[in-house]
Amino acid sequence: MHVHIHGCIFLYMITRHTYTGLARYANLTKQFTLLRFKIKDQSTLLGLLWSFINPIVMLAVLFFMFNKKFGGGIRYYPAYLLVGIIQYNFFVRATASATTILFQQRDLTKNVVFPKETLVIGTIASDMVQFIFEMAVCMAFAIFLGAPLTKALLFIPAVILLELLITLWIGILLSCFHVFVKDIDNLWHLFSRVLFFITPVFFTTDVATSPVLKAVVFLNPLTALISYSRSAIIKGAIPPAGNIFMFILLNILLLYIAYKVFKRLEKNFAEYL
Repeated sequence: MHVHIHGCIFLYMITRHTYTGLARYANLTKQFTLLRFKIKDQSTLLGLLWSFINPIVMLAVLFFMFNKKFGGGIRYYPAYLLVGIIQYNFFVRATASATTILFQQRDLTKNVVFPKETLVIGTIASDMVQFIFEMAVCMAFAIFLGAPLTKALLFIPAVILLELLITLWIGILLSCFHVFVKDIDNLWHLFSRVLFFITPVFFTTDVATSPVLKAVVFLNPLTALISYSRSAIIKGAIPPAGNIFMFILLNILLLYIAYKVFKRLEKNFAEYL
């Protein structure tokens, strides 16, 4: 209890200044988010449905490829796959968009005075809308297959918040580093492909038998996020609240550090864009 109280105080102290600065530009972030959302043709229900085709195709391919090898002992394996696919896809899609946004909007970045992080936040927020829609469809799909409808589903917004925090701090760092090193984009795409095979999308963590592979899988933050979602959606169980609280606290701290790095480098953006 004392740990949680001290954590809340620490959380308030490190976020107050950052939030106050960003709050003044909340409307600008909102407008940029809506603009990005409309550009991707997801402002209508039909557009959102089309965006769901990619995870459905991935689900079909992975199911036919790995159902016999990995799916035999996993209940509701199609739903198990879909949870992993959706969370992996959002992370990769949002961080990739964030990486290049400052360069894509270089006229704004160079010539207009405003907090450049609003571009990154707006880009990730526009992808978040699709992610929330996909998670809702995933929950309905799991229930259709027979997964229990329990109060644990109320925990899913906390998982979405966690993934947003992780995606934000990584996206903010990637975006400012890309200004100075353009190869960051290609390196991140390469890393994302490797990430798929060390994220338990189509397999369980039990597959990782060697100490090195086990460490790699469990240090992957997507492993915990996907595990939390599957517990709530498929098993109807809620992970320990203490673990969730510490995970949120850690990622808010990392977001704060990423924000400070971004603001320190921001004054040099115009010179390199």
